[in-house]
Amino acid sequence: MNMTATEEKKKSSTESPPPPTLFPSLPYDISLNIVARISRIHRPTLPLVSKSFQSLLASRELQARRTLIGKTEKCMYLCLKFKENRKPLWFILAPTPKQQKLIPIPSFPLESPTFVFGKHICLAEIENNVICAVSVTFGELFWRDTNAEYISWWPVTGLEELNIPMYAVVNSCGGRRVRVWWAASGQNKTEIWCSEISLERRGVEEVHGVVEWSKSVFTFNPSAYGGFHCFFQCASITH
Repeated sequence: MNMTATEEKKKSSTESPPPPTLFPSLPYDISLNIVARISRIHRPTLPLVSKSFQSLLASRELQARRTLIGKTEKCMYLCLKFKENRKPLWFILAPTPKQQKLIPIPSFPLESPTFVFGKHICLAEIENNVICAVSVTFGELFWRDTNAEYISWWPVTGLEELNIPMYAVVNSCGGRRVRVWWAASGQNKTEIWCSEISLERRGVEEVHGVVEWSKSVFTFNPSAYGGFHCFFQCASITH
């Protein structure tokens, strides 16, 4: 029996659209595996190669494939607030130790399944299965034992070389390291600095910090943004 024009139109509207052509010479499934292996740091350049990548990068299908093949990454995001921008601007920190810098991104990846927000306080491991709270208070780094009967905050020792007012802290990898952020302003420029600190417990009332690295990761002219306002948020995400 022949289908009417209405039935044909209804059938075509319910069918899933064909997958985008990513690499014309390769099957779509293989192309998807290739893209899933590309680091998030390099993704912003893909739509410049082909518009087909744009919709794929925002899809749940790509995230599911990355999880399936074990290519999820631990990413560090930072949100900065400028005086003349109504919306805060998001950045991702490049993971390579010698090339770490903040790279602008369009928005925060809300679809991510695992995330830890931080600004003034976070959790970190100080010895096997012992968790402490780490906080930036009055520009300095403090800690407290989350299992202690009384709440007592103690300064993290060993950070004399970081003689600066810290703004934010976040756990960097789910272990014994945290990253602290601060801004340094000079003539016609502001620098966003980041330091990674490893933590070690040295007694009941002491946690010692070692600065693993410290560097300027982003430099800008504050007048171009109407002035730098504050660190709005930071997040460590596995996706």
